[in-house]
Amino acid sequence: MARPVKVSIAGRGFTLYTEEQEDHVHRVAARVDSHVADIQAKAKVPLESAALLAGLKLADELSKAEAQHLDHLETVRSRAVAVRDRLIALAEG
Repeated sequence: MARPVKVSIAGRGFTLYTEEQEDHVHRVAARVDSHVADIQAKAKVPLESAALLAGLKLADELSKAEAQHLDHLETVRSRAVAVRDRLIALAEG
C-alpha cells in the first residue's frame, strides 16, 4: 500500500505516495535535487527548465546504464554457454 514520503527538490517540498522504501525515495530525490542545482549553478534558467534538463540528464544516464547492463548480460550468457559446452565435451571425452 502506498504511503506518503516527503522530499525536497530545489527548495520545494513534495509529498510522494509510494510503496518504495523511504530511504530509497530520499536518495532518488536527492539525486534529482543535485542535478537541478548543478544546472541552475551553470545556467540562469527557470526552475522548470532546470527540472526538465535534469530529467533528460537522468534519462540519458539510465539509458546508458541499461545498454551497459545488456552488454554485460550478453557477455555472461556467452561465457556460460562456453563453459557448458566445455563441460559437455569433457564429460563425453
